[in-house]
Amino acid sequence: MPARAPLSLAKGLSLAKESLRHFRSNRGKVTAPSPFFEGSGSLSPGPTIATIRVLPPEILQEIFLVSIPPEITARRNRAVLNLCWVSSLWRETATQLPRLWSSLMIHVAQRRKEDFFWVMIDKWLERAGTQLIYLCVQGAHGPIPNLPGQACLQLQINVLRKYSGRIYHLEGVTPHLLQEMSGSRLRGLQCLIFDLDRSDLGNCLLNLPSFAPNLRRLAVDEKITELRPSQTSIFSLHTWNHLTHLTTRVSGYKKWMRILEACPNLQCALFHYSHTVSLSEDAFSTLLNLPSLYTLTIVLVDRHPINLQLFRHLELPSLNTFRLGSFHQPSFTFNSEIEHDLHLAYQQISGIRCLSLFFDSLMSRLNWFAGEFLPNFLYIEELDIQDCFDLAMFFFELNQFQKYGQVPSLPRLQVLSLDIRQDCEFDFSSNGDFVEFVQSRSSSEYSSAYYLPFQVVVYVNKDATHVYAPMVEKVRSMNLPVYLTVWDEETGHRGSRWKYRLDGEERKWIQGI
Repeated sequence: MPARAPLSLAKGLSLAKESLRHFRSNRGKVTAPSPFFEGSGSLSPGPTIATIRVLPPEILQEIFLVSIPPEITARRNRAVLNLCWVSSLWRETATQLPRLWSSLMIHVAQRRKEDFFWVMIDKWLERAGTQLIYLCVQGAHGPIPNLPGQACLQLQINVLRKYSGRIYHLEGVTPHLLQEMSGSRLRGLQCLIFDLDRSDLGNCLLNLPSFAPNLRRLAVDEKITELRPSQTSIFSLHTWNHLTHLTTRVSGYKKWMRILEACPNLQCALFHYSHTVSLSEDAFSTLLNLPSLYTLTIVLVDRHPINLQLFRHLELPSLNTFRLGSFHQPSFTFNSEIEHDLHLAYQQISGIRCLSLFFDSLMSRLNWFAGEFLPNFLYIEELDIQDCFDLAMFFFELNQFQKYGQVPSLPRLQVLSLDIRQDCEFDFSSNGDFVEFVQSRSSSEYSSAYYLPFQVVVYVNKDATHVYAPMVEKVRSMNLPVYLTVWDEETGHRGSRWKYRLDGEERKWIQGI
């Protein structure tokens, strides 16, 4: 059989691009070679092109990386192993890619072949080479007869101690697991996600300095201010001063400020905030400056609107991204119409570049959202609207204030992203206000004034693709920059509101850090 001719650079790049598109559309579903990977198959009608077998290993490895789900889940474990089962070439290529093996979900439980299980875990992590390790532990609760007490000990011996200097991310840490690891120090650990209840909270947090002395990211699915008097000293620990990312629940203004005061170096914060009836105006007499806070997400967990006093004593000079939403409060509104309160709130967030809102309704008050709220944000480059049911009214008002408003409406806007549920019933291809708004934003006159491109990105889940794909095709036939992106899974593609749900709110909470 004659030797295969060398692959030209142009043809190789073309094949790589086609392969990447294929893997992105089938991420996490690689179970066997697709027909077009075989010698007889082709990607499209016409001359048969070179197969994936002739791709350089470096390109094949990049394809592997984009085909693997980013989350640390059992699904990702299976996807990595599936790559190794396709062929000897794929197995060899995968085993020589340390980044592929640097993340692992470990389900702790007693099993018949216990020794073999931990040998396989060790082999997996050895393939990660010198990469930082990202671990998710499940089932580490206890003590339960014949369940994971011994397995937790094996986890400590075979994984946590052996790779203590390289473990960077650890989620699913329970009080039982933390007790098993008493005396251990994970010096490389910078991201920690707890799995605990309120009764265990205080003691776990008090152990943080010895367990993870270099911790930078912390997620606690409980109110970290609900502590016994003997445990309130945790806020004086140096751990809080070093935190850059924090996700937790908080109740009331005083506790919100207490956490922020303990974490002056925060860069990214996600708070599930619940309202309290009384707010003490003299709780903080001076401004609290958070010079590094870049991203702030507030999820309202009750039916009260956001309280503007949250911003009364804050200075947020670096704030770039602000996300606000609720799964209980259907309409977006503030709890005060007092000019002074509004001014203080707008002053702290007026310089943001990205605004993300997830409410059922944005148009609860006529002309308020587009006419009074949005004009305060002259620097927004991305406006992200998620799960909103009154998009038709939203675009009507946005269009009206763009044409007749006294001040420019979002003059720097580059990206408008719409995260749409299937039952929204908004046909943007036939909505005149939507079409007119996008046309005006895309016009050469508008672009030349601000020198910025503009595009609309529509996010839908897979089940809704058949509804919205024809709409996107229709508006794109009008030469409008509208693009469709399908969620990877039901949990959403990016910034989706589902990401911020707590346990018991329809979906499992995916950590914000």
